[in-house]
Amino acid sequence: DGNGIPPDFFSNLDVRKAFEYLFPYKQYIQQVWNGMAIQPNSAIIQGLLGYDPNLPTYEQNLAKATEYFKKAYNGELWKKGFKFTAVYNSGNTPMQTALQALRDYAAKINPKFQIAVIGELWPNFMNDAIEGKLPMSIAGWGADYPDPYDFASYYYGTWGFPADKNFNEFVTTNCSTLLNKLITSVVPSERVQIAEQLSKIDHENALYIWLVQPESYWVERTWLKGWYYNAMRPGIDFHSLSK
Repeated sequence: DGNGIPPDFFSNLDVRKAFEYLFPYKQYIQQVWNGMAIQPNSAIIQGLLGYDPNLPTYEQNLAKATEYFKKAYNGELWKKGFKFTAVYNSGNTPMQTALQALRDYAAKINPKFQIAVIGELWPNFMNDAIEGKLPMSIAGWGADYPDPYDFASYYYGTWGFPADKNFNEFVTTNCSTLLNKLITSVVPSERVQIAEQLSKIDHENALYIWLVQPESYWVERTWLKGWYYNAMRPGIDFHSLSK
């Protein structure tokens, strides 16, 4: 009725596609991350086995976003609008800004599209996510080990970040077999093909709005010894450093 959304609101592909084209990816990377980030095209990020450089990324296109919103639910969504809450963990400014950007551009193309953006402390955020109370939320993932399965299992498995029944049913049908093959296969070429399949399923079905793969600088004195680049250790290990 425009004053809320049904629990299966995002099970509609047109809705998801509309939100993909709503977000200002390039502007976000430049203004919020000072250009120090890459826009991912799936959970299999650049640098991992199976990353597909040929898979396109979504870009902001308000005309396309409008087109998909008008198609969604046989045009009823565009007429009635929607209202829901998007949640981030308090203190995370980049994530807050991302949700506010979605809110602002949604309202820009249709004033009936209303998104309230709120922050919750991490324990509350996780509890609400696990209990399925968050219509839209935003989170990131730091690798446990440098392998595509670590990322794929989190985003495309039912045991990853809490998701609703519809999403779990989708990944069970479309991703579970591929995930099992990805973890059991020891042939790199086979694993690359499996990872690329998962990425393609993600992109075609608009499963996530992929925002950033952060980059960073490392600055050191010329006499510093012991540092080497390790993508798995984004912090500083002072025990390995010496003059």
